[in-house]
Amino acid sequence: MEGDVTTGYDVAGGLEQTPSLPKQNYRPGWSTTFIAKNVNNARPAYFKFFRQPGNGSVAKADTNFISTGEAGESPPASRKKDS
Repeated sequence: MEGDVTTGYDVAGGLEQTPSLPKQNYRPGWSTTFIAKNVNNARPAYFKFFRQPGNGSVAKADTNFISTGEAGESPPASRKKDS
């Protein structure tokens, strides 16, 4: 908050006044690039949400892939080694 030591923190977004806080608070630098969004039932003194700029929806991910057995998954039967 206003008056606090900011060494090691991203405060490039400057100071802002958030409703229900007695002092101004710092914004991170990336918050000047993104669009602030209000979310129902989210108190702005605790949560801030931002939308990344873009030109529309993200394409649906391709789900027709073959598992490689990574990230703790068991490899498909065709990839298991013979015992």
